[in-house]
Amino acid sequence: MQQRAGKCVAILLCTLSLLCIAQAAFSQGFDTDTTTVVIRHIEVSGNKKTKLYIIFRELPFKEGDRLPSARVQEYLQKAHDQLMNTFLFIEVVPGIKNWKGGGVDISLDIRERNYFFPIPYLKIIDRNFNQWWVEEHHSLQRVDYGMHFSWYNITGRNDKIHLYAENGYNRLLNLGYESPYLDRKLTQYLTAGMLYNNAKQINFATDSNKQVFFPDTTHLGDLFIHRTLQASVSYVYKKGVKDKHTVRFAYTDEVLSDTINTLTEKAGYGTYFENGRTHVRYPELSYTYQYYGVDNIPYPLNGVSATVQLAGKGLGISKDIDVWSMTLKGGYYRPLFPRTFLSLEGEMITTLPSGQPYSNRHLMGFGDMYLQGLEYYIVDGNFGALGKATVRREILSRSFPTLFKKSHAYSYIPVRIFLKGYVNMGYASLSGPEYGSFLNNRLLYSGGVGLDIVTIYDLQLHFEFSFNQLGQNGLFLHNYKGF
Repeated sequence: MQQRAGKCVAILLCTLSLLCIAQAAFSQGFDTDTTTVVIRHIEVSGNKKTKLYIIFRELPFKEGDRLPSARVQEYLQKAHDQLMNTFLFIEVVPGIKNWKGGGVDISLDIRERNYFFPIPYLKIIDRNFNQWWVEEHHSLQRVDYGMHFSWYNITGRNDKIHLYAENGYNRLLNLGYESPYLDRKLTQYLTAGMLYNNAKQINFATDSNKQVFFPDTTHLGDLFIHRTLQASVSYVYKKGVKDKHTVRFAYTDEVLSDTINTLTEKAGYGTYFENGRTHVRYPELSYTYQYYGVDNIPYPLNGVSATVQLAGKGLGISKDIDVWSMTLKGGYYRPLFPRTFLSLEGEMITTLPSGQPYSNRHLMGFGDMYLQGLEYYIVDGNFGALGKATVRREILSRSFPTLFKKSHAYSYIPVRIFLKGYVNMGYASLSGPEYGSFLNNRLLYSGGVGLDIVTIYDLQLHFEFSFNQLGQNGLFLHNYKGF
């Protein structure tokens, strides 16, 4: 009964955000204002590379539109938010000019980003900073290094290309390309990518909600034991500025050291891949719908967001793998008072069929599917749900001058700092052997307080002091890159 109650609470938390989305959409669907003004002209300055039609595509109005007079400022704020969410600009300043005779001119002053990034790359490979620092004793063997070359807005049409070259714990080459729009209505484009990755270590089992690796870190040498090749192509349909539909097809080829299946089997998890295979090939197909009706995608403070994804590996035609998954994510964000904001976020993942080999059991503790305060643990399973509630208070919003005073784009760096308090709840079910797991099939909860720093290019640092239901607490560091 306790397990069933915990599961229901977690599902309720994670669907709360999606219910808020529907409520917000309903409440915004009525406009009783009858006094209107015509948009005569839209003037854009500062766009040295970005094509005007790419900018105009993201605006909630166009020349000749008639807007409610009382809502012009609201539309200008939407224009700011939607242009910033393209990740093409550092700053967008909308303004009003010549409001006369029932007509108005709109100005947009834009600061473009630096679109070419040849960046030296250095990153720990563990799930979060605390796990690497404490449990892996900040071993430099668990670090990837190399160069990342990213070129955004190549032709001024919001197209992108990247080439990542890494060595160290992994040996990786990653090439990706996102094309310009394919049609005159600017609704369709393609992306393509190729990936080569070879790893020196692999997580072959779970013990007491902790990852077990082979080889262990103290014996990590130069031998690579898990090679992955992948090619992918995606079709993207984006009719408006908030909705995006993506269909992705990929083909993956993986080779595994013979030792891994033996170790996984000895640990009681069957084998790492289906039927003890060490060489697997399989197609992947996914459909993803994303809705971003928020003021800032990397760090939203107002609006709603939602993601639905259906994905399959093997697709019933591969003998090596057969797994289907569904992911639901939602976020509801709103100001409570001046400079004080509430966010409700939820996520739910389920996989079928339930009796998957170990390689397909990872659930909580990876990516953004984690509870704050439980960063040291993972929770395997075939179903999981979590919900997070956060209240933030902005305590600083300033722009600091730089040494590049003559640069239009980099004469100053914006910095925003938020204090926050948060609570998390979650649940993960696992069918099959649990092997000392004490976090499966029970209600999980945690909470804490923290400090978020948000700066140029949406770079974020999160300092969080969290506690959990196990009576543990600690200071945790998370960093995010918004571009």
